[in-house]
Amino acid sequence: MALTERDGGCAWTGCPHPPAYTEAHHIDWWSVGGRTDLGNGVMLCTHHHHRIHADGWGIRGRDGSPWFIPPAHLDRTRTPKRGGRVRLERPG
Repeated sequence: MALTERDGGCAWTGCPHPPAYTEAHHIDWWSVGGRTDLGNGVMLCTHHHHRIHADGWGIRGRDGSPWFIPPAHLDRTRTPKRGGRVRLERPG
């Protein structure tokens, strides 16, 4: 619920889906040791959550916002794209 309150919907760049259509995603995947706290989470709609996993996108926090890093097969320069709505907390 805290992620939903903070993010206000899907954090993917330009995605209009409201909180009811989103699910939590671990930025550093829980399955490989990622933390389970607000600073390591982001809300994504089902479509974008599946894209992250299937295509190999990365996510990093910078300037309080999520930045989506495309996989090399979509952007050989892997230029990060700023996400929306979210103000990520810095650990620490």
